[in-house]
Amino acid sequence: MIRILATTDIHGNFGRIPKLHALMNQLSSESTIRANSGDSQTGRSPKNWPLASSLDDTAKYDVRTLGNHETFLGEEDFAKSLSRDSTPYLATTLDQNQVSDWFRESLLKSGRLQTQAKIISQADGTKIAFIDALCDDDPWKLQKHSYVLAPDQLAIRIAEQAKRLKAQGVAAVCLLSHRGNNLDREFAKTKEANDIDIIIVSENKFNDKR
Repeated sequence: MIRILATTDIHGNFGRIPKLHALMNQLSSESTIRANSGDSQTGRSPKNWPLASSLDDTAKYDVRTLGNHETFLGEEDFAKSLSRDSTPYLATTLDQNQVSDWFRESLLKSGRLQTQAKIISQADGTKIAFIDALCDDDPWKLQKHSYVLAPDQLAIRIAEQAKRLKAQGVAAVCLLSHRGNNLDREFAKTKEANDIDIIIVSENKFNDKR
């Protein structure tokens, strides 16, 4: 049996992280996949990020994606934070036409942000694929404009990726989302979610009344 242990919205809570990771260790086995759907960090002073990153890294995540708080300190400190984490971040729904040349050179080409699905193979050969849905309505601070795909384009990108992965023989497609579980509950009812088997959600965002 494959078990997925997922965390979200830890927000650099120094007291919570060790206890949470100890629990994950107790619940883990060889077939466990550890996932994080964003906001491991928060908009604290950059001097606190190394400690938060070091503690967060003890979870030994197999796959993770970005939340809105990962970007609140701007490009330079955002890049420094990613360089400290051993697990790259999924960014399959990043609008690469909107990012700066610096961002592209520093993060995309370095592999710290992965724009292709993460496929994890189990001992029996079963393959589980992970793609992401980045927060699409929060005013991120990394750019003057959002570099997340618009909602309709985001849904299409997710559907195309999931369909392609299933055609490649992947047993299940998991969507790591940081849009808020209210939006993801609605998305799960649409035809674009037909090839999605699991959605790992985050806390609700600024669109709670939608």
